[in-house]
Amino acid sequence: MSSIVNNQNIIWTGENPYIRLFDRESGRVVTSISLFRIVYSAQYGNGHALFLLSDLDANGFSPKDDYCFCLTDNLVLANWLKEEVVIGYTGFRDMPDECSAMPIIQTKNFCSTGDPTHSWTETVKAEGIEIALTWNSLETPFYAEIPSAEWPNTVCTVLQASRNVDVLIKARVLRVIFRMKTFMGNRLHLAV
Repeated sequence: MSSIVNNQNIIWTGENPYIRLFDRESGRVVTSISLFRIVYSAQYGNGHALFLLSDLDANGFSPKDDYCFCLTDNLVLANWLKEEVVIGYTGFRDMPDECSAMPIIQTKNFCSTGDPTHSWTETVKAEGIEIALTWNSLETPFYAEIPSAEWPNTVCTVLQASRNVDVLIKARVLRVIFRMKTFMGNRLHLAV
């Protein structure tokens, strides 16, 4: 077996679990949640950032009724992720005005619990906000290299799908139903 060594620049490394919820009728993304746990970034430091953009009732985004914010323990890192990375993610890029106006809220309260072979929960708290994301019935992880047409970087990642997720935002439980999709040759469950 040959070794693979690549001397390209590493922009960041860490974890980026995410959840996308789709409207059952239209199929469009109505909730995008992306959590970054960056363990190395020479330029922006390490830390956490949770991005949330949600049209909860799938009736058009309203700042009064829906959620749009970032929670972080590293403002420099969160601003860079928002401006350069998250804006290109499905769900966020579909609502560019809301994404660019997204407030960034500082907090130190990030907690991970569980066993990544079965179930994993990420909890983030800030003043007046509590978010709990749980991935249950985790599937076997797989490796993927994803060249990007949107920016000049290749994503090298280990992906692990979940057959069941629980999303709790400010004491509101989001109802989730799953459908199947093929991604990189693997059958995955998508939340709708």
